[in-house]
Amino acid sequence: MKQTLSLPPSLCNDYALRGQVSTVNGHLPLNKPPLAQYNNAQGFSYAWGQLLERRMDNQVLWDFCLEALLDRCHHHGLLLSHLQVAVLNELEAVLPELIGYDWEASQAYRYGWRFYSGTVISAVTLRCHFSREQAARHWLSESLSRNPNHSAHLHPPVWRSTRTSRTHPTR
Repeated sequence: MKQTLSLPPSLCNDYALRGQVSTVNGHLPLNKPPLAQYNNAQGFSYAWGQLLERRMDNQVLWDFCLEALLDRCHHHGLLLSHLQVAVLNELEAVLPELIGYDWEASQAYRYGWRFYSGTVISAVTLRCHFSREQAARHWLSESLSRNPNHSAHLHPPVWRSTRTSRTHPTR
């Protein structure tokens, strides 16, 4: 069931490790990442992290915030950007037909839904045209319900690999 989500500590840690935390009177600014993305955030909580759901123009986006994996990355001196590359590489190996590289709106319409490199808060983003939302939601639900704690199709064990064969810019 969709619920209000709050900013996970792993993302705060990532911003701090990158030296990008600018505070106003000791607090993160509400209108800048990462808090801006969590303003009125709705989504789903899982053992592995959060799935934020948002709408942008005629699209639905699901941001996969893999808190447990991000914490593991931090313990090994890696950041969210490293996790993004590793997750997209793993998804590319498992589900190559669902990987998108062109963020253009026509891509979402033409192909229905695709995984893209994550945003400033997520390891990976699933982007869907609203006309295919029901099918994408069903596929996502089925994929997560197979094993909600460790779905091999949605977040494979990327901690075993930090390949960086491709670089995908963070949006």
